[in-house]
Amino acid sequence: MHHLSQQFINKCSLALSQLQAEVLQQIYSKIQASNVELAQFIDKPISSLSAEQQLELFEQHFEYLLKQELPKLRNILTAESQLDIGLYGICPYCESEMTPEALSKNPAIQTCCQCCKECEKCRD
Repeated sequence: MHHLSQQFINKCSLALSQLQAEVLQQIYSKIQASNVELAQFIDKPISSLSAEQQLELFEQHFEYLLKQELPKLRNILTAESQLDIGLYGICPYCESEMTPEALSKNPAIQTCCQCCKECEKCRD
């Protein structure tokens, strides 16, 4: 039997939706800022490059930007899926229930502090 109340789960669901919107906004803002940087980086209009050249240039330029945000987004989407199937707050490694305190601090957390490789981040 899951230890989290429906009220708490609803609160976490709302927090996850807000986190998702924030992360997507951060990605969008970084892409907009990078478009300006990218336009200054190359000495000819992007439209003059082939589609393949454009894709390669964008991949190189945006790869480092998205490395930080995509894992956050992945964790948020995973947590939302876990909510849908009734596994939210359950550590996938040891199957122990995560504390409401840990979930309140980070609603997208995926592992309990015992199993977390970066446990210091859980406690911060």
